[in-house]
Amino acid sequence: MKKASPSLELQNAQFETKCLHSDRGIEKNSELAPPIHVTASFTPNDEGMLYSRSHAVTRSRAETVLGTLEGGKAILYSSGVAATFAFLSLYKPAKIAISGGYHGTHNVINALKFSSNLQNFEIIDHDSLDGLKKGDVIWLESPRNPTLEVEDLRYFVEKAKAVEARVIVDSTTSTPVLCRPLEFGADVVLHSTTKFLGGHSDSLGGALIVKDPFMYANLLKQRTTIGNVPGSLEVWLLLRSLRTLPIRVERQSQTAETIVQYLLTKQPDLVRKVFHPSLPTCKGHELVGEAEDKQMKYGGPLISFVLRSEDRAKNFPQHLKLILEATSFGGCESTIDWRAKSDTQVDRRLLRLSVGLEHASDLISDLETAFEEILKIDSPVEDTEDEDELPEEEEEEEEEKENERLSDENERLSGENERITDDENEVVDGEEEGANDDENEVDDGENEVVNDDEENEVDNGETNDE
Repeated sequence: MKKASPSLELQNAQFETKCLHSDRGIEKNSELAPPIHVTASFTPNDEGMLYSRSHAVTRSRAETVLGTLEGGKAILYSSGVAATFAFLSLYKPAKIAISGGYHGTHNVINALKFSSNLQNFEIIDHDSLDGLKKGDVIWLESPRNPTLEVEDLRYFVEKAKAVEARVIVDSTTSTPVLCRPLEFGADVVLHSTTKFLGGHSDSLGGALIVKDPFMYANLLKQRTTIGNVPGSLEVWLLLRSLRTLPIRVERQSQTAETIVQYLLTKQPDLVRKVFHPSLPTCKGHELVGEAEDKQMKYGGPLISFVLRSEDRAKNFPQHLKLILEATSFGGCESTIDWRAKSDTQVDRRLLRLSVGLEHASDLISDLETAFEEILKIDSPVEDTEDEDELPEEEEEEEEEKENERLSDENERLSGENERITDDENEVVDGEEEGANDDENEVDDGENEVVNDDEENEVDNGETNDE
């Protein structure tokens, strides 16, 4: 099958132009719109095409465009988790360093962990990289779904290269419009093409993009063997959507920043916290910007925010008229998801908003109506005593005050126990003294439980916020 051979002008073209013309030359026809090739098999031909599990023209066109946009060679799969499975099952790392992120990725990792060939592989977090060795994997998701932290790709690539480990970046939430991880030294980029790349909520798919030709050949051979390829319609829909990718994502990102500012006006009465890479409170915010040395161009079209109670978060989507409730994201239409419905690890008060192509003022009006409605819900506020929105210095002051309060309370209870015991000992004989000792042991136990409960409330609050 003939591969695209971009002209010198196209190689130097801007991103938007590459979206439209990178697949020129793959097919010899005069059709302006790419056709859908649905054949499962081929008659003898000069290009060596036999069976669509290994050769499919429409799929090749979409892979050529996506690979060009990311700066590598793309392999398309039937879904994002299929791409995740393909990479991990082929390279079988002894260790995977991963922190948080999409729960589907963790499901794949856990499934592989109990398979026959990966029983002993180890999962560590990003704070434990010193033990990495050759062949291990650092798994990044940037921005991280759903709390949208931006990972420092340069830092992790440096750590990996020092021990010949690999870095794979799930770039689903940013797309090559906002960040191209291969340019920062990553080995592999992963996408759920279902999201912003597909962009119309109508095609399921996944992708791996790599630079190394040996890795590309191995992944391609594995896909042909296993057969986890996307269908002809799905790849045609993806190809159609890649043409408009930069226009969509940039507009959605700009609208998202407008909505972020609106949500900040709802603090602290209705909204407890807002997550978006454009905010200084977001981890990795310093990596975002239009300057050449920045890692991510804009904050992106996703926003997450935490309400003051679970009941309000659960009911909020029901009061929206324009913004649709759906678990996926990245379409032209705005969607919202109460994440606890499908991800048990997230804060149960968190909502994830995927901003579409509607006008910002209409979306804000829709959100305003929903906020007015949830005010009618008589739900207790579920904030813990510690406020993770406070600056670090104020957090430390609050913690010190709480520790002092607990210490004073312990002293008061201890003193009260001693006073009670002394008063009783003045009027009782030896047998009564023994009884008092037993009673004091019970009292001390109760006081320890009280104190432990109070301390645990503080500790649990801190854990929940993390």
